[in-house]
Amino acid sequence: MLIKDGLDPVHAAYVYIQQISSHFAEGVSQLPEILIESTKDDWLQFLKRTLLKADGNNDHERLRQLLKFGLSTNYWNEFVFTAYHHHQSQAIFLAGIPDLKATLPHA
Repeated sequence: MLIKDGLDPVHAAYVYIQQISSHFAEGVSQLPEILIESTKDDWLQFLKRTLLKADGNNDHERLRQLLKFGLSTNYWNEFVFTAYHHHQSQAIFLAGIPDLKATLPHA
């Protein structure tokens, strides 16, 4: 997952690339999803809260496990579904923080 700040200063957006599992596409696809209506600090706080729940022997392993697989089988797929805000021709815009349901448009 790649997070980049400064993409949209109005919304303090961050971009990340998520790999879609092979049962949704042949091979691996990469789609840009732009995170809006949250700040870098919101995401850092999420990681601090959630890292404690992830599997691994140290913070590096837990972070890798969390970002790659989430806390459950469909963790990141569910986030994309509940966080969907809108889309344009080549980007999907997501709003909210995964563990704060009140911030998710479709939770």
